[in-house]
Amino acid sequence: MAVNLRPLSLVLRPWHNPPRPWWRTQWLVVPAVVAAGLALGVGVVAAASRRSCPALVSEGGTIEGVRYLERMRGGASSTDAVPMVILLHSLTGSPEGYASGMNGIGPARLILPEGGYEVGSGSSWFPRGIKTTVQDGNDPAEMEAWRVAGERMARFVDTISHCRPTVGKPVVTGSSQGGEMALLLANEYRRMVAGSVVVNADLPEPLWTRRMAQTIWLHGTGDTTVPYELAKAHADDALDRGQPVTFESFQSPGHELTGALQSAWIAAVRDMVEQVS
Repeated sequence: MAVNLRPLSLVLRPWHNPPRPWWRTQWLVVPAVVAAGLALGVGVVAAASRRSCPALVSEGGTIEGVRYLERMRGGASSTDAVPMVILLHSLTGSPEGYASGMNGIGPARLILPEGGYEVGSGSSWFPRGIKTTVQDGNDPAEMEAWRVAGERMARFVDTISHCRPTVGKPVVTGSSQGGEMALLLANEYRRMVAGSVVVNADLPEPLWTRRMAQTIWLHGTGDTTVPYELAKAHADDALDRGQPVTFESFQSPGHELTGALQSAWIAAVRDMVEQVS
């Protein structure tokens, strides 16, 4: 905000020219005026930020260019300060397709954002799946696309968590590509989240980091879409570096979620929500 100092100087200038008292010297007046202008500017920015937040009675909207749905769980109302769970849909999924999920996690605010790439009747988080990406040698251009997608979601997570009455930092979770986005946030933006719960998901090796947020990692042994062996190698590497990772294996015929995996997923999210509470 531009501050016009001239009118203020006219007010402060004496009508005659006696020696100025110390408190009217220019080196004190100007900083005071600038400080007042900065304070006013901060107030305007804060007000603008509040205006950008959808109303608490809203069931969704768009923040930072990301469309999302919002649902309450465990009997909580929209104005309650409760933990936030950000549920990230899988490839070709949508927020609407997941809006009835995550029952049994306790009082929480469920946020369901939409991926940035249109795919069929839904969307995806990344331009290509991890198996193809790895087979292509983790091309640097593809790695950059994954990082850009992560930055998009990090901006959303940061804004939505400040727009809502929230206890602690948000928990991010998802399966398949949704789990990969959750895992990317736990790696690249670990200070922004309380932790992640990921199912049948992994990251290309160039995106592995030396530190990550608390992560509960669930994976089916028969998964070849997001190969079990790759995920296990990543988890073992994180554990060898002393990272707060719990990796659990489940018998499965493929990439699809079994009943045991789904039950373990809900239980893991509930446990993390209780830790945040």
